[in-house]
Amino acid sequence: MLFSDDWLARAAARVNADPELEIIGRWFSVAFSLSGGDRRVILRFDRGRLVEIVPSPRLDVRCAFGFRASPEVWSRFFAPAPEPLYHDVFAMLMRVPGFVLEGDTLVAMQHARALHRVMAVMRQIPLEEAETGRPAADGTRADGAPAEGRERAAASGPPAPGLEPLVGRYLNLTANGTRYRIFFEESGAGIPLLCLHTAGADSRQYRHLMNDPAVTARYRVIAFDLPLHGRSNPPDAWWLAAYRLTTAAYLGLVRAVWTALGLERPVVLGCSMGGAIVLKLAAEYQSELRGVIGLESAAFAPGRYNDFLHHPAIHGGELVASYTYGLCAPRSPEAAARENWWYYSQSGPGVYAGDVHFYSLDWDGREDIRRIDTRVCKVSLLTGAYDYSCTPDMTREVARSIPGSRLVIMEGMGHFPMIENYEAFRKFLLPELDFMAS
Repeated sequence: MLFSDDWLARAAARVNADPELEIIGRWFSVAFSLSGGDRRVILRFDRGRLVEIVPSPRLDVRCAFGFRASPEVWSRFFAPAPEPLYHDVFAMLMRVPGFVLEGDTLVAMQHARALHRVMAVMRQIPLEEAETGRPAADGTRADGAPAEGRERAAASGPPAPGLEPLVGRYLNLTANGTRYRIFFEESGAGIPLLCLHTAGADSRQYRHLMNDPAVTARYRVIAFDLPLHGRSNPPDAWWLAAYRLTTAAYLGLVRAVWTALGLERPVVLGCSMGGAIVLKLAAEYQSELRGVIGLESAAFAPGRYNDFLHHPAIHGGELVASYTYGLCAPRSPEAAARENWWYYSQSGPGVYAGDVHFYSLDWDGREDIRRIDTRVCKVSLLTGAYDYSCTPDMTREVARSIPGSRLVIMEGMGHFPMIENYEAFRKFLLPELDFMAS
């Protein structure tokens, strides 16, 4: 039976033993439902504790919202080793048509962090485990002990004592008719490698790459924060206009940075929205570039924008961080995935929404990329198998449109390879850096 009494009892024990929910659940006093086939149950929480489970074949006024899917979809979500798109509730809401959030979505998004955590904890108990009493295939036990599903250790281990080789500075420049004060870090020497961060984040995502001697021995690595991001200032009078990044503004700003820094034929590496704009850079300025490396690159990526990303009744930082957390692969080290969560939680009000305006509404490079000549500007494309924002198929479409491009689908990786699991990612990255340097 779907959501059997035995499974629900084990799930309740697991949820109520979770130390994170004990911390973040102070205001999580809501009821929501899980529905599949002819089975529907309501879970009622009080200050982060699951205090009541109500079997309910009908709508219930005590229930604000719920998740509904077929038993087959639920079984894929609760599998011991979930396949891409079924590993996270936000992934399924975006990419699995049969998975639906019904009811008051505002209430659901107000509690996004705790809700996401509850579903992640419950997912550690496969549905069949409660029926058989056997441990899950990955050795996870359903005895109420907390479980994560991610590796506990950080991918790179703790940093060595002492100063890192990174040097940070501020660059004042004019781009698109506006003056900006841009923060950037750099390390290494040699071929310029300009790194572009993801939407709503900043250049700290590249800290592992910038500390990697195998990279910095032959590349001068530079990573900068877009205006309003990280340590870069907003432009003057920013409070008088809603932030909406556009393709033209993004394109002009990146080129202005490499021009102001005097970078000669740099390699530009970008991830997510950065992986999109590098395609446009290669189409427009290929003679000025040695090559581009697109991480999670799509020529067209609708579906990421929603009005809750900047809403007065929602904690934007927690929503955005939780909304993007599932873009990390299930087995990426937890400490690294949480580090990226922290960066996202620090973005300014509306900044992520403004970036996604570019990525998901303004950006369409499907025709532009056909003009890229890889004999002039090399193109490498690397996409994680678990990425549901830019899926492997979306990057395959890009590769088919750019003759001579190199494509690698990174098994076991998600949307943020340079920060979520750098040790695994560098095995994919270093050959492409060799290719760019050759």
